[in-house]
Amino acid sequence: PTNNFTPLSLFAAKLQTPRVWKFLTEYRQEIFDGNFVSISYQAAFGRDLFLTRSLFNADPNFTLVRLTNNEGSSDYHALNAIYEKRLSQRFSVAARYTLAKSVDNFSPDDGSFRQTVHVSQILSRDRAASDFDARHQASVYAAFDVPALFEGGAAEFLTKDWTIFGFVNARTALPVNVTYARVNDFGVEYFRPDFISDAPLFLNETNGGGKQLNPAAFTIPVNQGQGDLARNAVRGFAFFQTDLGLERRINFGGETNLRLTMEVFNLFDNKNFAGMSGNLGTLNTSGE
Repeated sequence: PTNNFTPLSLFAAKLQTPRVWKFLTEYRQEIFDGNFVSISYQAAFGRDLFLTRSLFNADPNFTLVRLTNNEGSSDYHALNAIYEKRLSQRFSVAARYTLAKSVDNFSPDDGSFRQTVHVSQILSRDRAASDFDARHQASVYAAFDVPALFEGGAAEFLTKDWTIFGFVNARTALPVNVTYARVNDFGVEYFRPDFISDAPLFLNETNGGGKQLNPAAFTIPVNQGQGDLARNAVRGFAFFQTDLGLERRINFGGETNLRLTMEVFNLFDNKNFAGMSGNLGTLNTSGE
C-alpha cells in the first residue's frame, strides 16, 4: 500500500562477509641494567563492514527503507612506547605512551546509523575521526615497598609489608559530532549544520572549568539538510587523573595472606567532564 509507514528492511544483493586485517610488530630491548624499553606499532583495517542506512521515499510503496550493505570501513594506527624500570628491590615504575589515529565512517557496533540519512547522503563525507579516537594517551604506574621502621616485636609487625602505589592516567579529548535534529513521521533524524568560521567555537568556560558549544558558530542549512561541518569535527574534554593507594600485606604462612588496601581516586581533584553533547536543538516539521 502507498505511504506504508512500516520500515522495509533490505540487504544488498552481493552482501559480503566483512574483512579485517590486523598488523603488529614490536621491539623490546634492555638498555641498561633493569631498564626495559618496548616500542610497537599496530594497525587494523576494516573493509566491507556491515552498515545499515535509513532511506526516505526510496520506494513508492514504502516511505522508509532500511538498506544493509558493505559500505562501512575503518582504519586504525597506533604507536606504543613502554618504559619499565625496577630501580631497586623496593621501587618499580612503568610508563606508557600511545600515539593513535582511528578513522571510520561509522563507529557504533550495532551496524545501523544513529542518525537517519537521505538517499543523497555521500558516505565519504562521514569518513572522519572515530567516536573513540584519542590521539594521545599516557599512563605512569609506580610502587614503593616501604621498609619496616623497627626491628623485632610488635613494632616491626605493624610497620612491615606496606606498599605505596600511584597511577597517573591522561588522554586528549574525544571527538564530538555536532548535529541538529528534525522531527519526521518516524521519530527524529539528525543532520550536521554549517560552520561559521569567524565565530568562536566555544563559549567562555562555565563554573567548574567546563565549556559548551557556541550556537552562534553554527547555522542550519537553507535546505535543512546536511551542512558543511564534518563529522566529529569538534573535540570535547581531555582527561587527567592521579590515584594514590596504600596497601598492607599480612602473611599467615604458606600461600595464605590478607591484603588491606586504601585508595584515593583523583588525588588532586582534577575536574574530568563527561562527553560533551553536540545536539544543537530540534526543528519541527515546519523547520522552526
